[in-house]
Amino acid sequence: MPVLPLARLDEPSRFFSDYFSTDRAVVVTGGAALIPAYRKWTDDYLLEVLGAERVTVTLADGRCARLAFRDYWAHFLDPVKFTFSSGPAYLSDFYVRPTFESATLATLGTDVHFPLERGVGPFGEWESIFAGPAGTSTHLHQDAFSTRTWLGLFRGEKVWRLVEPYELTRARAEQLDLFEGDFAGTIYEVVMQPGDLIFLPPCWWHQVKNRSSTLAVSGNFCLYSEARAHLRSTIDLLQLEHRDLWLKTWTAVVRNGEQ
Repeated sequence: MPVLPLARLDEPSRFFSDYFSTDRAVVVTGGAALIPAYRKWTDDYLLEVLGAERVTVTLADGRCARLAFRDYWAHFLDPVKFTFSSGPAYLSDFYVRPTFESATLATLGTDVHFPLERGVGPFGEWESIFAGPAGTSTHLHQDAFSTRTWLGLFRGEKVWRLVEPYELTRARAEQLDLFEGDFAGTIYEVVMQPGDLIFLPPCWWHQVKNRSSTLAVSGNFCLYSEARAHLRSTIDLLQLEHRDLWLKTWTAVVRNGEQ
């Protein structure tokens, strides 16, 4: 399976003209360093703001657990000393926006915004924290509702492998591991370093592994007209996995756009 390097842009000012406007995937060197949280989110700050907050983490065996952020952060900082019986645990998709009227999330939300030019908008968006020790990972997937995706890396190293939308069917993707499987199509790879920001057009398949303890923030966004359509589709698709979560999320996103 051919593995090619993902395009890398060293001049953030060229992001809109060279990549966003043409829907091309790219890693922007220094893009995440433009986000206020990149310097502000120290261990002390996160523990002060989030310490008592209950978070859901994914265990290595696929089960989920609920615990106080301060307890998870002890595991994040020293996964050997503070470990789970099944292996390292991953904090993924912990929302900072929409805030769902939470003062804690509102505090974190002021630290996060997409730092590069992306046109007129306005865009509906949700933003999430991802944090996990070395060895945590995601399965191969596409992000929901054909949104555009970005992730800014604040700490550690993440290895991404990506495939363009037309290269895979969902049935094939469910059986495939881009790091180990047999895939005849083209795979793009990038090792993200602290300060890097990755941008994906809609529907790109991606799988991610953490080489070391990583802290990142991600965003999924679309025009508000599309967000309203996503809300309607969530209401209509009664069998949609995580339907209640997506209904709550898109309701909040659309409401933000109407304020």
